[in-house]
Amino acid sequence: MNTGAFDPAGEICAIAKASGSWVHVDGAFGLWAAACPDRAHLAAGIPAAHSWATDAHKWLNVPYDSGIVFVRDPQHLQASMSSRAAYLIAGDTREPSHYTPELSRRARGVEIWAALRSLGGFGLADLIERNCRYARRFAAGLQDAGYDVLNEVVLNQVLVSFGSSERNPPGGPQGPGGRHLLVRRHRMAGPRRHAHQRLLVGDDCRRCRAQLAGDHPDGIRLTNTERHMKGWHSSASPLTITTLWPECPTGSSTSKQGRGDSVIKPCRECRQQVSEQAIQCPHCGAPYPTPAKWDGWGFEYKSSLTVFGLPLIHISFKYRPNRIPVPARGVIAMGQFACGIFTLSQFGIGLISVSQFTIAGFALAQFAVAYSLIAQIGVYIHEGRGQIVRSLEEIIKLLM
Repeated sequence: MNTGAFDPAGEICAIAKASGSWVHVDGAFGLWAAACPDRAHLAAGIPAAHSWATDAHKWLNVPYDSGIVFVRDPQHLQASMSSRAAYLIAGDTREPSHYTPELSRRARGVEIWAALRSLGGFGLADLIERNCRYARRFAAGLQDAGYDVLNEVVLNQVLVSFGSSERNPPGGPQGPGGRHLLVRRHRMAGPRRHAHQRLLVGDDCRRCRAQLAGDHPDGIRLTNTERHMKGWHSSASPLTITTLWPECPTGSSTSKQGRGDSVIKPCRECRQQVSEQAIQCPHCGAPYPTPAKWDGWGFEYKSSLTVFGLPLIHISFKYRPNRIPVPARGVIAMGQFACGIFTLSQFGIGLISVSQFTIAGFALAQFAVAYSLIAQIGVYIHEGRGQIVRSLEEIIKLLM
């Protein structure tokens, strides 16, 4: 049973070291608590160990498998992992294969670095604390609903008892903490995925069968609970989820939209369950995986008011899924690429243009071809000012 409890690492390390023993801490999940100021006390004494291990593919959410080991004295790690052979030519620099079990491996460190670089210290601490806060909230909701929370919720793990089918058979009297447990199998993403188990509370859900039949507003397919009460199981059936919160009727299903919490939805590519706020699916890598249709990265605004068929204002700093930029086209066009009456862009075509590179009637730019311009380098027809500017007439004469 996982309860999230921490051992008294300081005391254990002191006793072990006194007897000359090596102390290794398996902090696959819990070691990340040290990164959160409000949870760091749980990891007190752990720095006294000789080595530590943790998994970045768990709380840090990078792709599987990204395990990390730390050893206080690097010579111990090198002595246990390095190998020698005539075909393994040692260089003068650090040999990565002397510190891992494999001779060849993918660059797992890049993903870990990217996640940490993106989150930063404050972001990582917030991720950990938010998960722990949700666990306490979940435990409180279960207790308010009459169920037994068996552990002290110190991290993000909640151990709850719903009773047993032997003590509380379906249709029989059900006291607090004594609802029977219903289990169904499902496949997350088709027949080649592993079939998982999910738990569903029995009698309370009987009252909610109207809500549980059909399409749930969170985008999760929910089916009639009474089929479970008759012992119906299907390995190909959709996912069934019941969420209990203090503010909701017992056993009701709810979306936390509008309250700042994440909603779980299926990825449009692999159908695995991911957060609505995810910017990339951790399973298949699809960007912004929960919208049914996604048309690219970045920001785009287009006003509803049009002039001569063009939007009055079009702002585009957006890229399509194929990485092709979306140009801004409007009376007033702003973006990396823009075309319009007035353009503000890196690359622009317009009547009046303020750009780095432009072709325009009137231009203020670094490089420009225009009727009139102010530019660092430019070619003009009527008038031009700048560092290196020449008239089109001059250039034609030079070429003749």
